[in-house]
Amino acid sequence: MRKSALFFLLLFFPLRVWAAPISANGFECLSVKGGVRCEGKFPGSETLVQKEGPSPVHISADVKGETAPVHYAYFSETGCLIGYTLNNEGKREGAAVIHRSGEKKTFVVKKNGYRKIIDFCRKEIR
Repeated sequence: MRKSALFFLLLFFPLRVWAAPISANGFECLSVKGGVRCEGKFPGSETLVQKEGPSPVHISADVKGETAPVHYAYFSETGCLIGYTLNNEGKREGAAVIHRSGEKKTFVVKKNGYRKIIDFCRKEIR
């Protein structure tokens, strides 16, 4: 799981290192000295999460879903919010993705199957 997550992050990283962070999907992101600061709440959680660091900033958390845990991730460079459904082994099976425009789409997560998610999140940004 770590290799696929690292691959996913590395694909996003060069996309918008120089650009302003995107606020969307309940997250407010601002440029600050030395990088970016983002804060917001994931669906189903009352906890305000925040992170500051070099651009881009990625925030993630596990939230108890109605039937199974959901691993959420927010990406400051695209404004994309991704909710991964996890199987009994804790591996990602599916992804419900909300683009910064509000458009929603679901994906099946297969081995190295993040390309379609990345393309969806990057559209209108290029």
